[in-house]
Amino acid sequence: MGKLSMAYNKFAAVYDKLMDKSMYQQWFDYVNLIGKPNDTILELACGTGDLAVLLCKTYNVYASDLSEDMLALASQKVASIPLFQMDMCQIDVDRTFRIITCFADSLCYLKDEKSVKRAFQEAYRVLEVGGYYLFDVHSTWQMEEGYRDYVYQYCDEDTVFLWQSFPGEFPYSVEHDITCCQKIYDNEWYERFDEFHKERTYPLDSYIAWLKEAGFHTIHVTANFGQSNITETTPRWFFCCEKK
Repeated sequence: MGKLSMAYNKFAAVYDKLMDKSMYQQWFDYVNLIGKPNDTILELACGTGDLAVLLCKTYNVYASDLSEDMLALASQKVASIPLFQMDMCQIDVDRTFRIITCFADSLCYLKDEKSVKRAFQEAYRVLEVGGYYLFDVHSTWQMEEGYRDYVYQYCDEDTVFLWQSFPGEFPYSVEHDITCCQKIYDNEWYERFDEFHKERTYPLDSYIAWLKEAGFHTIHVTANFGQSNITETTPRWFFCCEKK
């Protein structure tokens, strides 16, 4: 199979299996810092729907993802909420929201500065006045140090998984080389697939400047799901941006 760039295809089911489920509760708690019961939320890059499952208990949730395979899995978990196959750089929903979220470093999958700016502009456009845009991205430290020589391996009777990360072609970028062998249940064979993902981040000052260009002026950046201040070695930056 040919390699895929920045797309979740057959990886969706493996992602759903291997993702650290405890993080969804932490993202949910982060939303709850500013969310009010029955707020209308748009979750961008919703993946396989685990966060939406939590959010819909308190909020009116709309969820979207670029990957059809991710949404297929999400629909099995949250059949009661609207799901959209949608690019975060072109939000095609005919309404506004009090909260928009984009977690799991999903913005880092956008290919360039222009795309990030466009995503910020789109979020601002569909937010209510007084609404909040919540997202996280990898820090520059994470790209330069955290992913240095990074290797993750997982193996059980159904899945063999290898994830290796390498420096990317741009400053503060990384390339993930993923190989997985998944058991085919109607026989004893394993199917192998390979994927190639690229991520890119930018200096903190750049993100803040682009958010201001989009119209946001109240911007708070924290670490650890909003629980602490950022430091030079913070791996992930959390942004809370208000539209006034």
